[in-house]
Amino acid sequence: MSTSTGSSTGGTGSRNRSTNESTSIQERLVIRPQDTVTLQQGEFIGQTVGTESPFFQGTIMRPQLTKERFPLHPMVTFGDGSEEAIHAVVQENFLRVRQEVKDVINIYPNTIAEMLKENE
Repeated sequence: MSTSTGSSTGGTGSRNRSTNESTSIQERLVIRPQDTVTLQQGEFIGQTVGTESPFFQGTIMRPQLTKERFPLHPMVTFGDGSEEAIHAVVQENFLRVRQEVKDVINIYPNTIAEMLKENE
């Protein structure tokens, strides 16, 4: 941020004093996108304020990951994995989400609820 102040006298020798003040703020990137591209997995960079060294860089260290220590569980199963089973699960989820949206709109009536009723 920069601030400037000035004063002037009139052309006829009279001392008309005027003060002008302008403030401008220039935004700049703290960390350039190019700097983040070279980071390895687990590395991070940041900035603090009010310290002698405002920028920092660190690495998150992880323990040795093994399937036994941290097993991955499937989030969704699709029955036997056939296309029909997948379609049925997706359709069921769609209908459930659609009903939940309608329920929320009915709980919190607003103009959107009126628009939805008109379009049904």
